Amino acid sequence: MSPNLHIAVAAASPAKATMAHAMTLFDLQFFAWLNAGPQTPHWHIALAAFVSGWLPALLVLLLACVAARRPAWRQALWAALLSLVLVWLAVRVFRVWLPMPRPGSLDLGIQWLAQGDRPGFPSLHAAGAFAVAVSVLRRCGARWGAFYVGCATLIALSRVYLGMHFPTDIVVGALFGALAAWLVERGFVLLGRAHGLRRAAA
Repeated sequence: MSPNLHIAVAAASPAKATMAHAMTLFDLQFFAWLNAGPQTPHWHIALAAFVSGWLPALLVLLLACVAARRPAWRQALWAALLSLVLVWLAVRVFRVWLPMPRPGSLDLGIQWLAQGDRPGFPSLHAAGAFAVAVSVLRRCGARWGAFYVGCATLIALSRVYLGMHFPTDIVVGALFGALAAWLVERGFVLLGRAHGLRRAAA
């Protein structure tokens, strides 16, 4: 473990330090393997930056455009938007509770994009991408679902490739996103049942 990382972990409470130590054993090895090095071609970095910065918004825009032409997809769009709100709130709360540093804050790897000193666990990019992807997967069929999950995976990996997150950040972020989408889906199901009961009683 690097000295800076050891200091950051030691400063946490005992329970959080234990969790952080277990995470970093995985993170240090895989971050070093995935993070783009100084000899990486410029077009690789540009493509990863596009995937990280623009692809999430383009996926939501694509979903909105298809939903405008296919009424059956409108619930998927609403589910994705509600999942995004839910996951944004969850990540913000979790980062306050467990403010784990990003690689750049510990002088690890190369950061190919500008970033602040805010906590990075879990990854909001990964959480949002998988919230949308799982919403599409559950409501729009396997083909579109596979496309969105594949894009979400690329978005998550690009964050490590560009040095913005540790691998654990994106793994936990993806789980947050999937859970948020599942909770929203369950909410829709419960609302549908309640509406059906009210109609039956009317």
